[in-house]
Amino acid sequence: MYNNKDIISLQVKPTYTKIPPHIKILVNDKLLYEGLIKESKTFTTQALIDNNLSIKIFKQGKTLEIIKNKQTQSITIEQVLLNALSQHPDKFGQFSVKNNPYVNDHLLQTNQLTLNGTWTLDVPVFRQPFVSQYARYSSSIQDKFQNTEIACFGCSFTYGANLEYNESWPYYLTNNKDSKNFGIGGTAISDIFATALEYVQKFKCKKIIFLLPHPCRLQLYNEEKNEYIVLLPSHETPYMTKKYKNMFKQIVMHGEGSLILSGYVNDLLKTIEKISKYCEVFVSCYDKELYKNISTFNGQNFMLLPFYERSKEYPCSDKGGHPGAMHNKIFADQIKKYVY
Repeated sequence: MYNNKDIISLQVKPTYTKIPPHIKILVNDKLLYEGLIKESKTFTTQALIDNNLSIKIFKQGKTLEIIKNKQTQSITIEQVLLNALSQHPDKFGQFSVKNNPYVNDHLLQTNQLTLNGTWTLDVPVFRQPFVSQYARYSSSIQDKFQNTEIACFGCSFTYGANLEYNESWPYYLTNNKDSKNFGIGGTAISDIFATALEYVQKFKCKKIIFLLPHPCRLQLYNEEKNEYIVLLPSHETPYMTKKYKNMFKQIVMHGEGSLILSGYVNDLLKTIEKISKYCEVFVSCYDKELYKNISTFNGQNFMLLPFYERSKEYPCSDKGGHPGAMHNKIFADQIKKYVY
């Protein structure tokens, strides 16, 4: 079972000749560790995080004597994980050196701390509400909700954008005999799983397959229109850009898939756990980074299927890169041996 707390893990590695460095670690302003670090160590804690993950590491202990004796003393923040997913300390960490009489004040983007100073990692935590939008989009789904052997959920890649009904991968899977296509174009991971949970609570299936979109698609509540919308960074409109200007900026600045997914992966795993009580769950992705991240949790109430590949050998259905019929057929043929 999963709780509501986020799990933060830091792996810190010291390098020194004789004298180990002294560090102090704060996670969202709460002390996690203070003392000497003599060997590589992983620090783990749980916390209720709101909108940002803030980590500060104060390094001390490098003296003039160490420098004169040409000795080494540094630390490397090798990894920072939020809910088992990387926060990329090498890309988003900053090391500040101030009031050092031997060097000028400076700020570096790095995860290497060679002098005394303060290292900070301040990254947004992206959340999603996991609300089903089936009632809103049911008229545009290929197959209406019904009992079936295999239920297929996803976005436009599952729906079959710009393709005939019989050219989608859910159709190829069983030639529409035992599989149904419940894909919704332009949707987000949270919407997909919330809709699937609604489905299994009302209808019967033995197996359910998910083909997931990029994690940067975020389901948000629009107060002005009193409805849930999906933020698609690749499909900005003047209204969306203006209203969610800061969110778009955060996605662009911190667009690593693992960082974005880490904020709502606990809710994702909770939902999968609920769905798995009704049927077998299978998951695949067409984004390579997401596939790598999802594989971290393979076996936690679901089986990871082969990656959905869009071979350049076959044409896409449009200039936007939606898969063509042959892409879907190849994928369906690949996953049959796992599903049956």
